[in-house]
Formats: sequence, structure tokens, C-alpha cells
Amino acid sequence: MCPSSIELIMAEVNAESCCGVVLAGGQSRRMGEDKALLQFHGEPLVARMLGRLRQAGLAQVFVSGDYPDYPHLIDFPDAAGQVISQGPLAGLLSVAEQLRGQYGFMVVVPVDMPLLPPSTIHQLLEQPAEFPAVAYQDAYFPLRLILDDHLIEHLRCLLDQHEHKLRSLRALLERLPKRWLPLPDPPELLSNVNTPEQWQWALQQALSEE
Repeated sequence: MCPSSIELIMAEVNAESCCGVVLAGGQSRRMGEDKALLQFHGEPLVARMLGRLRQAGLAQVFVSGDYPDYPHLIDFPDAAGQVISQGPLAGLLSVAEQLRGQYGFMVVVPVDMPLLPPSTIHQLLEQPAEFPAVAYQDAYFPLRLILDDHLIEHLRCLLDQHEHKLRSLRALLERLPKRWLPLPDPPELLSNVNTPEQWQWALQQALSEE
């Protein structure tokens, strides 16, 4: 049975207690190639997203997956297939199990959100520590999570569910006390890029903002 309550820790959320994580290593089927290594105006997308976390004020940042040119967290060998096949929850579990005890919180961004501003990430850091989860309304990333045993228990429980809808970020956030923030303006700043067409759109959007 999934845990029914969360024991809150009253730690301060700051650059020392919180780390940043870029979730990468998915199959990128619709894109046709690894999104993390696509060049976004002169730099790999994974480097751009790590930079966005640093610009938001996070001193320690990591990428999940096998990207040896960057500070990375390798998925556990016996869970590598699970991480790919079961999506972001399995990636979060692998990351949380490696970072628990080193940090009190983590801010997680997907590798495929190139228009995400550092200021939008920073707003997550400004929220009170009493909330185990902080996210933007109707957009599950970027996401701040508390790094504790309860989070890991919830992730393991959800990954054991047979129904796909129960192995989702939505299902996780339904189980955690949380604070929803209003979407940034414009909300397209939180757009994921999953196809070549969406990639070209994001490149043009970035050029128009310069």
C-alpha cells in the first residue's frame, strides 16, 4: 500500500540544501535522435538546461543518464530498462535514491524544455520548505521535490501499479502535499519539444526573443 502521509522536514530551501536535476535518457522516438545532444543555437540541449539550473541559483546540478561529458547520475544497472520503459517516475526514483541524504530538495527539469527561463525555476526555490512538492498549475515540470524516504516510497509504490495512468507524475502529485504556482506568461515557456517540427518552432522562438 502506498504511504498515506508525509512527514515534513522544516529545512531551508537554498543553494546548499537543494540541487538541480535534468531528466534525460529517454528514447526520443518522435524526435528520431537523442534530444539531449541536439544543438540549440550552438550548445547541446543538455548543456543549456544545466546552465538554466545554475542561472536560477543552484550550485550543484546533475543530468540523469549516461552523459559522461556532464555531471551525471547513472541509472542503476538493474533498473536501466525500467527507467526507459516506465518514464519519468522511474528516472526520478533512480535520481532520488542516489541523492537522498546529500540534499534536502531537488529541482527537476526535463531536457526538452529549451525556452524555460531561469527566473521560472528560481520561483520554485522561493517557496516555503513545508511543501514536499511545488509545481506550476497543469504543467508538471519544472518541479521541486523533497528528497526523503516518503518520496522514494511513493515512487516505488506507483511504479508497481499495473495501470499506466497510475505510473504518472500526475498520480505522484496527487499523493503529495503541494503548492501550485500560476503558469508563467506566456505559458509556452513550459513547452516540451518532442518532434522535429516542435524543435524548429522552439529555435525560432528563441531567435525572436533575442
